[in-house]
Amino acid sequence: MTPAQQTALVALAGRALTSDEVAQIEPLLVARNDVAIAAVLSSGRQRLRSMLAGPGTVVVAMAPHGGACLDAIDALGETNRDVYWGMGPLHRGDFDLGGVSEQAWLDKLAALLPDFAEPLQQLKAVGYADDPIHYTAVSEALNGATS
Repeated sequence: MTPAQQTALVALAGRALTSDEVAQIEPLLVARNDVAIAAVLSSGRQRLRSMLAGPGTVVVAMAPHGGACLDAIDALGETNRDVYWGMGPLHRGDFDLGGVSEQAWLDKLAALLPDFAEPLQQLKAVGYADDPIHYTAVSEALNGATS
């Protein structure tokens, strides 16, 4: 892999390439298998996506802890007004699990309710979707690196 090719792929991925990725990509560059290169760069890549949630989503995503967690959050809301008011969108079914501030709020809840920290991470995961890099973007990046 030439430095220009690596720079182009790093820019496309938005992060440094691991040594394992470089080892996987080098033979694919020889064959110019842009589809396979895109698959290597896309592995594990995710982005936040808008996903409105209500109590039912919590119960399903956090099973078997969803109901108990909602009860614990409601109980905490009796003494913590931020938690109380933060539950409004969830009760209405318009809590966006893909929102940055909502993700941060779930982290705060996990810190306040450590018994539910892991199930709250499961709930946070619902706000993410795979974010693959299309092979045409790889082709464009590599074509630009060789011109």
